[in-house]
Amino acid sequence: MTGTRARSSKKKIFKDTILTVESILEGSPIPMFVIDGDHRIILWNRACEELTGFKAGEMIGTDGQYRPFYAEKRPVIADLIVDNDVEGLKKFYGKKQVQKSSVIEGAYEAGDFYENLGGKRRHL
Repeated sequence: MTGTRARSSKKKIFKDTILTVESILEGSPIPMFVIDGDHRIILWNRACEELTGFKAGEMIGTDGQYRPFYAEKRPVIADLIVDNDVEGLKKFYGKKQVQKSSVIEGAYEAGDFYENLGGKRRHL
């Protein structure tokens, strides 16, 4: 196989892998969203749509990840993790049981109660 064909094959495998991962995330029953380094939403799955009432089309490309959870703009846990802002985690989520994950190294977990998340009172 020539160098060009090998690179082309690797690119196809990479693209196929990306599509597979996106499909898995989109079809997951676990609500999730993903933000990039600029705090813009790059994925908002169907389960997140169902939970929050906000459609992916209105969320992707924005920095509005706070909208389903808070009345005013403020960082969500994902924003603080992207910035590696441990002090922000303590400030905004200190009383909400934020802790390092016991399962995944470098991950965090938290719980909170929301009065009106997708039209319902919910504890996440």
